[in-house]
Amino acid sequence: MPIELKTIDNHVHIAGPGDRSSNDLYWHDRFEKGIGFRGLKFLKGWWPFTKVTNQLMINALLKQTRTMKRIDYAVVLAFDHVYDVDGNCMGPDNGDKTTLFVGNDFVDTLCTQNRNLLPGISVHPFRNDAVEELDRYHKNAVLCKWMASAQLIDFENPKGKVKLDIFFDKLVHLKLPLLYHTGVETSIPCAEGEERYNKFNSPSWLRGALDKGVTVIVAHCGCSYFAHQDDVREEVFALFREMREESKNWKLYADISALFSPDRKWEKLVEIFDKIPKERLIYGSDFPNPAKDKKEFVLFTYLKYKSINLIDNYFKISNRELPKYYGQNHGVFSNFHQLLIDLDRGDIIENKEEQKRRWYG
Repeated sequence: MPIELKTIDNHVHIAGPGDRSSNDLYWHDRFEKGIGFRGLKFLKGWWPFTKVTNQLMINALLKQTRTMKRIDYAVVLAFDHVYDVDGNCMGPDNGDKTTLFVGNDFVDTLCTQNRNLLPGISVHPFRNDAVEELDRYHKNAVLCKWMASAQLIDFENPKGKVKLDIFFDKLVHLKLPLLYHTGVETSIPCAEGEERYNKFNSPSWLRGALDKGVTVIVAHCGCSYFAHQDDVREEVFALFREMREESKNWKLYADISALFSPDRKWEKLVEIFDKIPKERLIYGSDFPNPAKDKKEFVLFTYLKYKSINLIDNYFKISNRELPKYYGQNHGVFSNFHQLLIDLDRGDIIENKEEQKRRWYG
């Protein structure tokens, strides 16, 4: 009997201010000064006097995911601390390089307690216990999340290269996909050398991982939310072209998170959907980033924006636009479930389905 493929949003964020000793959610003051946080407060109607707490952020996520009608599962992403190449945690009490932290244990527990959430862990490759951390959470996790610019992942450091190779080998062994942020990052500021570290948001640094057999999901198809980086997008196209023309057996995918956003130059989408095979596109929203049409962003209409289910709204926009390129049966929405099955990790979804049957009949 054919497996019923589920619609999975592979790119959903959670964050919270926490405190300096928090092992669940934490962000630095520089995050609150960034355009991403200010935009979130504006769209949510959280005025300057609104105290943004962990619980406020968690409630916003749960409201969205518990009321979504078109998405079966949402992958909630952890975000590891910054580590230096010697394995030292550069968090708030040592170097103060971490801009945002979302703990693996927090995400794993949140997803265990909620029927339609799946954990996306985050493990910095320079951790001395990186392999052990992957072992600790991989059973429930559906991917591992990196953002090289914010996490200060230096691909050029010789000692770092050794650790990266070990990490990639472990990902292959565990059959755990790597979700890799691409493009200039505007929401999570880099703690140092932003221009230097933004270059590591290029997927071209992952050729070695792909050659080893790592499943790589290039987030946003190489597009930044505001900056339209043709060079990074071209690097994404180059990887897919190299895979096709040289018949490389790469497990290379790209997600469409934040593509259908107010600031996106829509003409760029034609090129994306022409050069990336539809079977290699993964559905994701990038919640809580905006996903409304430009025409809906007029003065004061944001006041009703906070009542919209952003995850469902992103699905609606994607479902309307994708047929222009692929027709009605494009399958992008279920590709991530199919990928998990191909990696022999489909039991994660089966276990969640069984959990729902036990809980809700």
